[in-house]
Amino acid sequence: QSFKLLREMGRQGDTFMGEALSGGSVMMLNNIFKEVVTVNSLENDPEAMAKRFDVIVSPEVIKVYKKGNDAPATGTAAYVIQTTLKWNIVSREGKVIYFATITGEGTAPASFTYSLDTRLKELEAAYLMSVKDQFQKAQEDIYTNGWWKKQWWKNN
Repeated sequence: QSFKLLREMGRQGDTFMGEALSGGSVMMLNNIFKEVVTVNSLENDPEAMAKRFDVIVSPEVIKVYKKGNDAPATGTAAYVIQTTLKWNIVSREGKVIYFATITGEGTAPASFTYSLDTRLKELEAAYLMSVKDQFQKAQEDIYTNGWWKKQWWKNN
């Protein structure tokens, strides 16, 4: 039944899930970089596009996973969702500067009602918390890694 519920969440929430990831990515990257430009695809003319930027950041969704129904220390049932993204930063020459696979986890109370709408809202709340956690971890890791301080990748 949990697979059916997640499948239903994906079917009804594709836009919601995508907007949370893309909007969150831009907000997080704006906290790190002086300027962020969103590009849907570099396939048209990757060389021309690459000349406009110092680096290209590309998050890739690895998985969105319903870990299970946990009962935290309070004894209250909850949905637990994990969101895993692979973050790649490459130079305009295509050199890999940074990469990491980061997982965020979100928990939201679960009422376990028979109402599909209620369960979807509870899952969405857990999902948003997992995305927020993932972005916080990614921001900290990308920033504290220090790859940008030496800029070795610009000189070669």
